[in-house]
Amino acid sequence: MSEPSLTIDPALLTEFIDESLDMLASVDSLFVQLEQAPDNLDIIQAIFRPVHSIKGNSAFFGFTKVKTLAHESESLLDMLRKKTLAVSETLISVLLKSVDELKAMLDRARLSGPEVVDQAAYEALVEEVRNAATTKVVEADDLWCDAFSRLEALRKALAPDAAQLITELDAAMMCLRKLHPGVQLETGNANIAAEGLPEPMALIMKKIGEPFGDSLPVEESEAVGAALRQLPGLVAGNELAQAILADMLDSYQVFVDSVGFDSLLRELLLEKARELIAIQPWPVVKKELEPAPAQAEEPSKPKPEAAAQHPVETTAKTMRVSEAHIDKFLSFVGELVVVGDMFSHLERQLANKLHDSYLVNDFRRINETFTVLSHDLQRSIMSIRKVAVGTLLSRAPRIIRDVATVAGKEIAATVEGGHIEVDKSLIDILDAPLTHMVRNAADHGIEMPEARQQHGKPREGHIQIIAEESSTNITLIVRDDGAGINLEALKKKAESMGLVRADQPLSENDIVNLLFSSGVSTAQKVTDVSGRGVGMDVVMRMVDQAGGQISVSTKAGEGSVFQVQLPKSVTTQIMDGFVVIVDNQCYVLAMNRIRETVKIEHNDITVITGRGRCIQRHGMILPVLDMREELGLPHRDMESAYELMVTAEAQRRQFALVVDGVRGVQQIVVRTLEGMSSGAESITGGALLGDGSVALIIDVDKLSPLLA
Repeated sequence: MSEPSLTIDPALLTEFIDESLDMLASVDSLFVQLEQAPDNLDIIQAIFRPVHSIKGNSAFFGFTKVKTLAHESESLLDMLRKKTLAVSETLISVLLKSVDELKAMLDRARLSGPEVVDQAAYEALVEEVRNAATTKVVEADDLWCDAFSRLEALRKALAPDAAQLITELDAAMMCLRKLHPGVQLETGNANIAAEGLPEPMALIMKKIGEPFGDSLPVEESEAVGAALRQLPGLVAGNELAQAILADMLDSYQVFVDSVGFDSLLRELLLEKARELIAIQPWPVVKKELEPAPAQAEEPSKPKPEAAAQHPVETTAKTMRVSEAHIDKFLSFVGELVVVGDMFSHLERQLANKLHDSYLVNDFRRINETFTVLSHDLQRSIMSIRKVAVGTLLSRAPRIIRDVATVAGKEIAATVEGGHIEVDKSLIDILDAPLTHMVRNAADHGIEMPEARQQHGKPREGHIQIIAEESSTNITLIVRDDGAGINLEALKKKAESMGLVRADQPLSENDIVNLLFSSGVSTAQKVTDVSGRGVGMDVVMRMVDQAGGQISVSTKAGEGSVFQVQLPKSVTTQIMDGFVVIVDNQCYVLAMNRIRETVKIEHNDITVITGRGRCIQRHGMILPVLDMREELGLPHRDMESAYELMVTAEAQRRQFALVVDGVRGVQQIVVRTLEGMSSGAESITGGALLGDGSVALIIDVDKLSPLLA
């Protein structure tokens, strides 16, 4: 990282890096959209804004190489905005490489590393971006630019007292800009057309138009700030102008709060002000040299009273808080959950021992109030950890584009559910599964265009990436309309690896589940991305560790659907548990794994060779596990005519778990247990219950029969 010219507040630096990376997160998908709609100026402007902002602010933090690369990329995007450069696949690829490098540079800066690790590669990329501006559009645009330049030069040459002529010329140029808005002027002089600008803009240009000393006097700096805050109401309806103005306000506030109004801030504001003047159709303001007749009077600016009728819209302020601080606060909320459970236990004890119902009722009312408030506090702090899943889903179109470009395929991608908010920890968990599934769908799910045509399909394949949510789960779906999974080839591959016998009967679901075995792939050739199945064992392991499930469905010739479901739990370990009793000890199972509680008569339990004890439920044969055996506890005496069982699901299999009793659903806080014996792999932690006892938490994925 380059050394900044002054001491930078680390918190300010972190905020700049985080905001820059957030802005760049959605750029990949925007480039993919731009390829499909090259004339869409809104998409170009949406890409231009974050690159422009990073270029303008990076120099303040000493990131000169970031600024250089962002500047070259911005120049290309500016040419696209002005339609002096044509959108092409090659150009998009160069810009995507530039954005990837900007992300990498900012990631390194976050860790106090160097901006660039390979100077030669960096310089080659900068040169590649510079040389990308080779394809000019039609000559008519050049003529428009020349016409605007000549009119601007004519305006400069007019005498100051030619007010009427200047006004008419401004109006004519405004009409021309409306006729051809894609062409904009490069305004070299800061005071150009200042007479025709609204008063706040004219004041800003007057204050920063000429260089000053080390810093602008405080009174003049405050005047510029006040003028900037008046401008939003004058650019209403112009999205790009509003974005540029927001940039100006942010830069002003950052500098004034830290180092004051220095020459660097002047240069940043001046550059953005010139751009704002060029794109914003300001109302023509006439400069009167002498009093005009009352009937000809035209107001040059809105009256204060009129301005008050149209207040400037403001947005809610935001602040960045360390994730560690949030987790620490949530751990305190977890303590309140435990205290609430203690109060509930005490309430039950009082109800059993006291005859004064008024005292018990008062205590119950107070406890209910405490419980509601603690749960509201928990939900509130957990909502702070939530982020839109769109930041994750937006990467998929870029992955699909890259695979399609290398393979020579035509693939369209659609993303749904990006507005859904999930806990930040789930974004990290879903990242790798999404990448694997999307790559495999594009590389080995979608056929080549010619093959699709031969089967009566459109040349262009389609991949859908969908996020859905329920009250307890978040679901990620990747659906393609490709050839589907070749089940026969998949089975033969598994046979060759010794995973199954050739004469072993397998259902379609059993064959599909072979995808999650390490090394299994149906790819016909080696490519830069993994074949369908390669890496899916990693996907399954990550999903299982997070307490989720993954399922696959496929139909030959029509495509496949991969679905990942995760509970909306968070890393802070406040969870809904299902409490069961075994040998007078409480144990907790994850509530999202529980299906039902049922009493099974001994006569309904069948012993199947090779599978042990089983029961039949809802048309399925479920293996029976005894919790006492799993925990190494002594067997129960057979006193009852039935067995109490809890049916659950783990590793995509359902089973029945024999228990002594059921306490029910309870919100618990997970505690780490130290010094557990090596034979207790299925115990992952403990939870303090209201009566002061500790319940052990069981990981159903690690119960012995399910490991086979």
